[in-house]
Amino acid sequence: MTVKMMNRIAFSLTVLLGSTALGQLATPTLETVFPCGGRAGTKIVVQITGTDLDGAHSLTFAHPGITANPVLLPADSFWPEPRPDGLKFQVSVRPDIPPGLYEVRASGTNGLSTSRVFAVGPASAQEEGTHPGAPHLALANPFPIQLEQTINGRLTPQQSNYHRITLRSGDRVSLCLSALTLDSRADPRVAVLDASGRELAAARGNGERDPLVDFRAETDGDYLVAVHDLLYRGGNDFFYRLVVSKAPRVDALEPLAMGAGATSSLTLIGRNLPAGKPWSDGRWESVALTPVVVGDPSPVLSGLKPGHSVARRTFVALPWGGMATIGVAENVVRLEASAADGRPLPVPVEVSGRIDFPGNVDVYRFSAKAGETYEVAACSYQQGMDTDLALAVQRVVVKDGKEVVEGIAESDDLFPTSVGGLDTRIRDPGAIFKAAADGLYQVELRNLGDDYGPSQGYRLRIGPAVPGLSLFAAEERQHLALNQAYPGAVVLAPGHRASVRVIAVRRGGLAGPVRLSAKNLPPGVKAFTGVIWPQSTEGRIVFEAGPEAAPWQGRIEIVGECAGVASSALGATLKRGAADLTKEKVASRLTSGIVLAVCAAEVPRFALEVVPEATQVELNKELTFKVQVLRKGAVKGPITVTPIGLPGFIKPPALTIAEKDSAGVLKVPFRQDNVNRPTEGTGTVVFQASATAPGYRSQLERVAQLERWKTFQDAAIAKIDAKDAAAQKAGAAARAELDRLLAAAKERAKERDFPFTVSSAPVEFTLFDPAKKKP
Repeated sequence: MTVKMMNRIAFSLTVLLGSTALGQLATPTLETVFPCGGRAGTKIVVQITGTDLDGAHSLTFAHPGITANPVLLPADSFWPEPRPDGLKFQVSVRPDIPPGLYEVRASGTNGLSTSRVFAVGPASAQEEGTHPGAPHLALANPFPIQLEQTINGRLTPQQSNYHRITLRSGDRVSLCLSALTLDSRADPRVAVLDASGRELAAARGNGERDPLVDFRAETDGDYLVAVHDLLYRGGNDFFYRLVVSKAPRVDALEPLAMGAGATSSLTLIGRNLPAGKPWSDGRWESVALTPVVVGDPSPVLSGLKPGHSVARRTFVALPWGGMATIGVAENVVRLEASAADGRPLPVPVEVSGRIDFPGNVDVYRFSAKAGETYEVAACSYQQGMDTDLALAVQRVVVKDGKEVVEGIAESDDLFPTSVGGLDTRIRDPGAIFKAAADGLYQVELRNLGDDYGPSQGYRLRIGPAVPGLSLFAAEERQHLALNQAYPGAVVLAPGHRASVRVIAVRRGGLAGPVRLSAKNLPPGVKAFTGVIWPQSTEGRIVFEAGPEAAPWQGRIEIVGECAGVASSALGATLKRGAADLTKEKVASRLTSGIVLAVCAAEVPRFALEVVPEATQVELNKELTFKVQVLRKGAVKGPITVTPIGLPGFIKPPALTIAEKDSAGVLKVPFRQDNVNRPTEGTGTVVFQASATAPGYRSQLERVAQLERWKTFQDAAIAKIDAKDAAAQKAGAAARAELDRLLAAAKERAKERDFPFTVSSAPVEFTLFDPAKKKP
């Protein structure tokens, strides 16, 4: 291909796919990528879908070894330039890419899209396949698959996808179906059937985990695998990956954690383990792995729920290939068998245990000294397990010659609630107490659920309180109405501000304000320091792109500091949006990083400046904020200004600025009532101004290009010989396709009104109780 032709194609893509926008108002949302995964060392053609993906010209993966190029249709007698084949991309996965989940985003006219998860299978696996749907939706016509072959599929409403696999008598296989972990909407059920359709084994997900079927074939022959949504829903976003495997599967480790740098033996518990011995009731096997050296904690991969990421973990190589995760402990780790024998444990200590049977209550004893403070904390959900533990701390005393226990503290969840739709719950218990007297104390630990076995393991730490801080940066749209929740990447236009909500989880007795800052910002972009109030769990940091900021996209770092404890925020997102959180449940996961993009777009319609009349205010008094709107373009109707992050406020007051006005005053009363309970301390508030921006248009360059192509086609079709039926048919088909594309582009190019939101710089002030010393 000549340089001239390459330049021509590049110019065509730039115009066709979009180089600039006339308004940065849309939020590009990537809904599906299908197939939703591929094997390392291969190339896969994927189709993406979503909204506001105007000019989607590239896919960006979390690993540089995964790349993608748009699939182009060649120029011909009816098309003067190469053109994209819809939203198809050829994805190339390097052979050395480790198996796992990798985030993918689309880039286009409107900037960086939200993300989806793309799975990479091992290079040594069988060639992957795709369940075609019909005609393999009938029991009598299943889709043939092989052992160790990954199948990508999509569910059809009111139907099951059927697969056929051949097994030998005695084969023990795991049927692993991934949907939840891939951001699918499916709540799948997978079942093994015999040739007559009789169900032999089945499993469904539980909202925390995808289904897994452990099945042993009793006879040689063909078996059927049926997959359907629990409510028999279906569609493009009800996708899954299925593999039937005889490979070794590790379900748990013993112990669950080891000290960094420690060398010890490790017991693997699972199925089909080489040289494995029967374990527990015989459903599992175990094998010893020695020696094992535990490295430093590793970064958490994307795809986990936020609350599953808190515990420090690293990876251990398995003898047959692959990796297993293990916790990194601060203290000596004791196994349950030696720690629950009734003898007091040395403090500090960590115990690795497990809920072994229904109703199992594990009890651990330790000695405490009067006046000293202790922390008792369990770690299971934080390490990725779906347990729901509860604990009780008790003092053991002797009365009338008999041991009795006196309750001191009870705990269920450390961080029990979701914040603004984002699921940051930590369903592990913990308690801090001061010993009233020297003596013997004990911890009772139980599972509130019914599950037991390898997946119900836990770590229990007893010792001095260790302050900790976990931060989650929410990837969500700037403009959200009441009770709405939608994902959205942070996209800045030159001269524009946007804020990022940060959720703080303080642990181990940590208290006080959390000061937020940012690193690794591109040239021309700055961050304003935000402060999360001492009694609050969330706050905001604001970013601003200067007028000369150049287009850019990449990862940034948000850092928080509280009472000398510093932590970097993990990115977190909703898997999809909800119009009303009171009626819809939305799932959350971690992202591979906190992303920010600068998009060459028009200057925002207005900017917002807010100044408080004082930097200190008494509780039960009011503080006046002067609000100034700097208009830069057309705004339709009033502008609503709302303070975000007022401490203890459920319903903050708002200010309405009329269409022709540019200033206003908002008085905020810091009085405690039945709705708002303001609390003292120092923090920041970000004011958000929302309005309607008229005259938003997109796809204008696209329309102009298609009109030129129409002129080209008119001339080409006019030259067709009237007797050449094949050419006449080809010309009609090309014109029909172009008319469809042109109609869609013109529809997108119509003037529209869009909701638009801008943020002020953070406003810092202090609330104090006049009965106490003024700060």
